[in-house]
Amino acid sequence: YITGLTANTFYYVRAYAVNIAGKSYGNYTTFTTSAANVAPTVTTPTVTSITTTGATLGANVTSLGIPASISARGTCWGTLTDPTTNCTAQGGTTTGVFTHARTGLTPGTTYYYRGYATNATGTGYSADGTFSTFVQMTGTLTSSASSCIITTTGNSCPVNLTWTVTNPIGATTEITS
Repeated sequence: YITGLTANTFYYVRAYAVNIAGKSYGNYTTFTTSAANVAPTVTTPTVTSITTTGATLGANVTSLGIPASISARGTCWGTLTDPTTNCTAQGGTTTGVFTHARTGLTPGTTYYYRGYATNATGTGYSADGTFSTFVQMTGTLTSSASSCIITTTGNSCPVNLTWTVTNPIGATTEITS
């Protein structure tokens, strides 16, 4: 049994014996040690279909690592860089591009997200991506028919447009034009 060898290295080895008559050597043989265990490789974080409370997040698992088998792949998100919380598996266990919808987000908030994949060695993450959910807006459009002017050269009918915007901490702003 030989210990202390370097991973993924080619070696020559031969046996020898020592007795009163001297040393005797066997024939050389060769072998290559196994590659070191490696976490999966994940790249290219993607985001589409952003709404006020959700988005479709994804990434690309480009290598399963060593051992070449993953138990989960998905995305993690949070309001700080390099998120390792809010991680949800997408369901696949192969290489390739994946996406899945994430919900329950807060309107008007900037999020960081990244893809991940896990094998027996550990978890590999993609670089961070970032996006902001949309701010919730409501509005009304009103017109007073009695103030409309209709002539042979053109029509004029004043319209009032009012939008109410609520930011994530609950403050509202009303915009009227």
